[in-house]
Amino acid sequence: SVTSFEGVSNTGVDTLELGDRVSNVRMVTRGIRNVRHIVVRGGVDGEFYSEGRASNGRPESAFFGEGMTTFSFWSETPRVIVLPSTVTSLQLDEEVDADTKANTTIYVAGAKGSQAWKTVKAAMDSAGYKTANLLEYSAPTLALSGTGIAEAGEGYVLTASLGASVSVDIAVSGGVPSGREVRVVRVGEDGGETVLQDWSAMVASTDGRFATASYAWTPAPEDALVRVDARDATGLIRSVPMTV
Repeated sequence: SVTSFEGVSNTGVDTLELGDRVSNVRMVTRGIRNVRHIVVRGGVDGEFYSEGRASNGRPESAFFGEGMTTFSFWSETPRVIVLPSTVTSLQLDEEVDADTKANTTIYVAGAKGSQAWKTVKAAMDSAGYKTANLLEYSAPTLALSGTGIAEAGEGYVLTASLGASVSVDIAVSGGVPSGREVRVVRVGEDGGETVLQDWSAMVASTDGRFATASYAWTPAPEDALVRVDARDATGLIRSVPMTV
């Protein structure tokens, strides 16, 4: 339910994730530590402002969901930025170094020629960023398949015999094609979590449109609910439950 946020600079925090009611986020990191990944799931006419060069280098990524509208990046930009179709204003610092400009990729959740696309392209042109690094963004999807696995509501169900080995095939498409990883987590009746497989790299298709992975294990009696998580370079996590 957070709507306004300022801080988390000069800490050991790696990822900042906020919900979908954000109206204002401000991050000033002049010579102090910054978070590596920023995830804002959505906003209400939301504004994001960042300023300064961090002591631990430029951020890796920043993801902004629908409802965020105004963005200002001064002195430094994350390597990967995802902007929503609701973007109405983007300011980029034209005085940043050439390497930063050449190695910043911006995704827009809007088709080429849309107003959001035009807004971002104009800002990149004005500040001297490579518009070849402006790409369309589609929401990530996560799908499971394999023997005994079937879709069920918002997730999946696995029918298997105890003591029998099971292979779960995992496929991800959409999102950002770089940094795709997957993990598998057991969720107990009390909500407690046990990591069965920690974050592991997925295998990308030759065109980069999707990535795959497989998880093999022998279900135990306590494996009543398993959750599969996937993420990419933005740090945004997509999850699906699988009832065993």
